[in-house]
Amino acid sequence: MSETIEVSARVHARLKELAGPLFSPSDVIERLLGLESGNESRPPRAAIRPAQLRSPASTGLAPRNPRERGISVQFDETRVDAVSVRDLYLQFLQYLVNKKLIARIEQVIPYRTSNQRFLIARKAVHPNGNDFVVPVGFGGYFMEAHKNYETAMSGLQQLAKIGGFSVREAN
Repeated sequence: MSETIEVSARVHARLKELAGPLFSPSDVIERLLGLESGNESRPPRAAIRPAQLRSPASTGLAPRNPRERGISVQFDETRVDAVSVRDLYLQFLQYLVNKKLIARIEQVIPYRTSNQRFLIARKAVHPNGNDFVVPVGFGGYFMEAHKNYETAMSGLQQLAKIGGFSVREAN
């Protein structure tokens, strides 16, 4: 049985943004509360302390349940908490544009991750002509967010190396 809740237009817009084209705002809320797949007993991500998730990993990323969402990242001295790769990339673009760091990587845009895919571009279109599957746009730039956290962080770290700034998972 479905119930109706009232949320502000701002909250609803943010839920739709996080949901993307494949999920509903309700799916986002369920994931944040840890209720997907009948897993009502699992606490939400915010209730899990980062120290509980840490273990040595060659990637440097904390292990997480495949259905669990969220990551904390440090862009230089700025910490961001993202609930999805889409959210992470949006905050990254906002950081680069607002701090005027985008100029440091402008010469490599569009930035290819393969012959068929761009990570960041001026248009949400890959080199093969296909539209980005999960486009994230800000300030005239677009990033392809159709990837997992490990691949997303790897791409951000490649751009950071080129631009001379740091990107790492926050403690």
